[in-house]
Amino acid sequence: MAIDKLIPQYLSSDTDQKLVKSVEMTDNLNVRVSNNDEGTAGVLKNVKGTDLVGPKTPSDEIPSGENRVIGSVANEKSNEVLFFLWNSDGNHGIYRLDTLVDKFTKVYEDAVLGFEKLAFVDCDVVINEEEETLLYWTDNINPPMKLNINRVLSGGYPASLTSGTDEEKLEALTVAKRPPQNPITFEYDTDDSVRQNNLKDYMFQFAYQYIYEDGEVSAISPYSKVAFSVSQTLRGVSSEGSTLSDNLLRLYITSGNENVKKVRVLGRIGNTGQLFQIKEIDNGPSLTLDFYNDSIYPFVSTDESSKMFDNVPVKAKTLTVSNNRLMYGNYVEGYDNIDLDTDSYPVYRRLPNTYGISSDINPLVAGNTVEARWQTTDTGSNITDDVSFNIDFSALPSTIKKGTLVSFDIQLGVTEVLEYFIGSDSVGSANAIEVVEFDWDDDGTTKTATVFLGGQLSSPILFAPSPFTVSFSKTYAADTSKASVVADIISSLNNKSHTTTVSPDFTKSLHATQVSSFDMWFSGKASFLTKNGVYDSVSEVATFDVSFNG
Repeated sequence: MAIDKLIPQYLSSDTDQKLVKSVEMTDNLNVRVSNNDEGTAGVLKNVKGTDLVGPKTPSDEIPSGENRVIGSVANEKSNEVLFFLWNSDGNHGIYRLDTLVDKFTKVYEDAVLGFEKLAFVDCDVVINEEEETLLYWTDNINPPMKLNINRVLSGGYPASLTSGTDEEKLEALTVAKRPPQNPITFEYDTDDSVRQNNLKDYMFQFAYQYIYEDGEVSAISPYSKVAFSVSQTLRGVSSEGSTLSDNLLRLYITSGNENVKKVRVLGRIGNTGQLFQIKEIDNGPSLTLDFYNDSIYPFVSTDESSKMFDNVPVKAKTLTVSNNRLMYGNYVEGYDNIDLDTDSYPVYRRLPNTYGISSDINPLVAGNTVEARWQTTDTGSNITDDVSFNIDFSALPSTIKKGTLVSFDIQLGVTEVLEYFIGSDSVGSANAIEVVEFDWDDDGTTKTATVFLGGQLSSPILFAPSPFTVSFSKTYAADTSKASVVADIISSLNNKSHTTTVSPDFTKSLHATQVSSFDMWFSGKASFLTKNGVYDSVSEVATFDVSFNG
């Protein structure tokens, strides 16, 4: 007769005695089934008797008051038992028992754990790639939590875990990780060292994720606004000379908390394209990233891009780890809807009075091909700061009422070109705004030329800037006199820089700066300054000068 050598491995107390399998048992006492990987997995072993164990150091002592162990888990791979202690004074704690020396260590102690005396903490452990023990637990009262045992014992957590606010402590402990709350903001810039523009044909939208110390990846942030540059809006109006402008998008990203290790920056073309990963950057106090669209970017999976939140329950009664996947049972997810009872009724307000603010611009010669010229020095007889504009406030009442919005936009532009020069009587390297050296091929012969630009009125630099807007907007929270409003406007516009693009038409010789036998066109960005604002209280007109600023 063959002998069945299978050892009972699990309890089946409800099965009829005649149907009990050889791997089942109907009752057991003080035994356990081994689950180690040393050839004894599945072997039935006696449970050792209880022994008195003590703290490893005096600081590991159990706190005073009534104490009760409400949960534990054995981690045989690391020869440790992790247990949870409720304390009547709120000094709840997590402890680690070293089974090799039978001494326990206090891992973490804080009232934020929120243990209750009669609760049961269900827990399990995961060993990560760095051989660290990740302890997960739930008690059906508090949200599911997690702690990296090795990291907390080595002091790797931020100080806020022990000395921060309850909110900061829970940021580190809860399984559900906070995603970014703010969208990426951005601005265009021009990198003169990069002689191509990979942004000019596309509009982009950006988002980002936080990557936490133990590898958790948050849900995706709110999306940014769609990014497009000023030069793109001038497509078909400006010349090809401006295509290198705005070839850089500088992204501004909100930093994560102290538990965030890296930030993953994402982007997409338009606002409907598939997300792609731009770069992972280290978390820090001030995060910026320069985006040139000059790489091949991997796409983000649809599951990842559509994840709006971490699927972690509000609370759960039990948990387990199976096949490297954390699972919760008997859980509560979502939040109850709030019943609302509202009444709606119109609120009538008097239509506000509208007062006109007029403006006029005084160029050098109205309608001329050269609207203005600027001289870098005040010597000589040439005109400087020869463009100004007036703002007429005579239509405004003497008192601006509370809640009044004062707002205007004045667009300044040119029909053809502006002139820029130093004003010297002689032309040379010391008396030029710009010295340009270049080589060219003259029927197989290489030649070199040096030109001095903008030395005097007879040889100025010519450039054709796009229009720019001078703006002001403010809502007054209290009654304000007209004089105070005008003073605010002058203070806001005085010495204020306004940037625009320079977009010459290469088919027009008028846009070219002529030097010897060469024509040179200038493109890129230009800056103008509004300054010297003064107000004439008699005519009730404010006058500002416009100066070229480089």
